Amino acid sequence: MEQLEMNKDEAHERARSEYTRLFIGPAKLPAPPWESVYVLKERLIFQESTLKVRQCYLNYNFLPVHYRSEPDDHIALELDFMYNLSSLLEISFQEGKMRRASEILKDQKDFLEEHLLVWVPQFVSDLKTSTSHPLYRGVADMLNEFLQVDSTVIDEILDTL
Repeated sequence: MEQLEMNKDEAHERARSEYTRLFIGPAKLPAPPWESVYVLKERLIFQESTLKVRQCYLNYNFLPVHYRSEPDDHIALELDFMYNLSSLLEISFQEGKMRRASEILKDQKDFLEEHLLVWVPQFVSDLKTSTSHPLYRGVADMLNEFLQVDSTVIDEILDTL
């Protein structure tokens, strides 16, 4: 049992070290987690795309905890926004507000097509070529697949409304 605990601790430390190398630094990040890096050839953060993402958030009164001090186009924030839209969608369905549900679905579709699906495939590619760690390679594969499935499901639901 002790060996299992030591292996677990060691695996946790390897995953944490790899996370730091991939997403925090101090060296150049091999897979920057911000949309603006992938939509401009200069690979800068806090650009026009960040403001476009922010406007999408503000349309739903979604404000990240570190609003204005961290880029709003971080992968975690964009996915959290989609989650929050899904929660609003569920409420709309439960309340029988089909027009509102349709609006939310359209906004989700637009956000996927104008943001996540624009840059995440390159982010996933960068991530997969930058690491051999099975956790991050697996997350990359799941993320890409999930966004494709999400897009398909949104289209199917919109077709039924």
